[in-house]
Amino acid sequence: VDADKSQALAWLADAPAINAYMQFMADRSGGVCHTSHSVFAGLLISLTNPKTGYLTQCPALFERLPADVLNGRTPAEMCHQACEIARAWKSKSSGKSRNPLDAIRSLVELDEPLAPVVQAMGTLRRIGNAAAAGSKTELLARRDELILGLLIACPLRAKNMQTLTYNPNNTGSIYQTGAGQWRVRIALSNLKNGGSKRALGVYDVPLAGWLNSRLDDYVATVRPHLVQGTDPGYLLLTDEGNRLSNFTSLVYRLTRSYIPGCMGFGPHAFRHIVATDWLKKHPNDFLTVSELLGDTVDTVIREYAHLKQDVAFSRYETYVSGLL
Repeated sequence: VDADKSQALAWLADAPAINAYMQFMADRSGGVCHTSHSVFAGLLISLTNPKTGYLTQCPALFERLPADVLNGRTPAEMCHQACEIARAWKSKSSGKSRNPLDAIRSLVELDEPLAPVVQAMGTLRRIGNAAAAGSKTELLARRDELILGLLIACPLRAKNMQTLTYNPNNTGSIYQTGAGQWRVRIALSNLKNGGSKRALGVYDVPLAGWLNSRLDDYVATVRPHLVQGTDPGYLLLTDEGNRLSNFTSLVYRLTRSYIPGCMGFGPHAFRHIVATDWLKKHPNDFLTVSELLGDTVDTVIREYAHLKQDVAFSRYETYVSGLL
């Protein structure tokens, strides 16, 4: 397709193109129609809605499509066809392209799933201790140790973690109370599933006491060395003083490098590790997990229903074993 024709928004109202792309995504996932299908289909349905759709109301946009794509169809006809196709894809997009537990199965099956992460923090601490004071090796080891600690203590999503802000005057999203305790506050509108908690207006939680000394050291010694020129205001910085925009890939590298036998996993997996570990040790305590993850109880129950099942069958096994 010629360049001047390829970047037309009206392609999102072409049923054959929609089908081809949706099938492409399914093929990449072993034939599974998953959440990405549903999200994209929702966008298409919105754009091609017979009454309120943006494309439906902007027929001039279709003039940029090649004549053989239009094939005599009016914009209204194309929008109608696209909307129907999108609805069909959305209705069957209930699968998952991957099981998020696959990458961390070896950890969640341990009695103490967080122990390997704590050990990785210890390895990074030793690397920092062995490095020359103020060297890049020491600074990044201290930062990376803090990152793993934050992901255990406050398992936020990557977007929220990498945009944590810090200001010595305590106006950032990471701040310290007069008693020396570190806390995290985030507007609930910036959390994916604030849900019923939105009435509170803000997610404001304490960080574990064992993280205090690491944060104290980081903001007093490490972070000032990482800042170069104007302070960007973010807590976690690159060695060039910028926001840590590659946060997810960094966490993959840290877990792959410092957790023995691990192929690496991202920040989101920490949420699954924390939730699974807690629910195995405290069956059905979905309320605590909802607070730890910043999600609604309904979301947590839906995501970890399999553990509820496991508990039920375990209790039943105990009952039958008693009869035997």
